[in-house]
Amino acid sequence: MQTLPADNCTYLKTKHGKTRYILDGPSESDQVDHAIVFVCGISSHSYSYLHLMKAIEQTLNSSSASSEKTIYLRYDKYGRGKSENPEIEHSADLFVDQLYELIDNLIIKAHTKRGWYIF
Repeated sequence: MQTLPADNCTYLKTKHGKTRYILDGPSESDQVDHAIVFVCGISSHSYSYLHLMKAIEQTLNSSSASSEKTIYLRYDKYGRGKSENPEIEHSADLFVDQLYELIDNLIIKAHTKRGWYIF
């Protein structure tokens, strides 16, 4: 069995339970140029994007955009990975609300100069 790498995950208490998230890049209090959010699929979790995130990070660091600071957000939807599984209907609205609540509560929202990109 493959061991998953250690990460800097933490949890945010949301209205429907705890959401596990991982921030990579500059610290949350730093001013950043871009924030990239990775939204997992129906049967996957945040680790599904680890290699893609590393590839994007490496590409950006070796390009002309290397002076720009980018923060990467990966999280587990409710009922996936290590987020809580609320006993309510798991609908698209629930997951959209979870994403908005996560973004609204993270300090990086106020510190992003250019924009958010969601995958």
